Amino acid sequence: MPIKHSHTIILLSKYVDHLPLYRQRKMLQRQQVRLCEQSMGRWVGRSAEVLEPIYNRMHQNLIDGDYLQIDETPIKVIDPDYPNNKTRSGWLWPISRPAGDVVFTWSMTRGSSHLDELLAGFSGYLQSDAYGVYDKYAREREGIVLSACMAHIRRQFDKAKEQSKDAQHVLERIALLYRIEKELREDGADHAQIERTRQAESLPMGKIFDHRLHGWAQMPRLRGFIYLCILCHLWF
Repeated sequence: MPIKHSHTIILLSKYVDHLPLYRQRKMLQRQQVRLCEQSMGRWVGRSAEVLEPIYNRMHQNLIDGDYLQIDETPIKVIDPDYPNNKTRSGWLWPISRPAGDVVFTWSMTRGSSHLDELLAGFSGYLQSDAYGVYDKYAREREGIVLSACMAHIRRQFDKAKEQSKDAQHVLERIALLYRIEKELREDGADHAQIERTRQAESLPMGKIFDHRLHGWAQMPRLRGFIYLCILCHLWF
């Protein structure tokens, strides 16, 4: 039987230090500790069962709020049922919000079907990148307002800055918003202070910017690189 801290050490090594079980087994062997991967795998599974109520509570707390950040990232997995035992891609989907928990779910699909389960019961602002599944999900459901990532927005203007002075102007305006965020981080501002500062400084700046973007959107020479910002309601 394992000592009481063995499960914790294995879980932290696997999920925090990114050490797969076979590497942990080899490390333990060098210390004259004999453990098979099957036993370690069973401990991981049993630990997950014990922690599941905590995970469910964390997930529900996020769903009960009115603002979520979401993303998906590919992970290569070995599937014994896949032809020739080749690796295939699965997807890790995290959801979170500032000052909140981060919850991960796993799916073998990147399609919208997983969102139905992951976001069941949620209504409010959903912030994501420009992956089309999120836009489709928001359009087909009442109560979901899609918001995008400022870093992704900035990236498109950065690509266009050599062709348009207006794109450079946009980057300068974004830099002002970034400066506010940098000062908040350097000052160690708490969540309440961050909200007050954004309302007092960032929001008015964003509204002016939003007005200018809508004006620029009427100009054919600019429409190509700002249409996404307008359509997705990205500005405050």
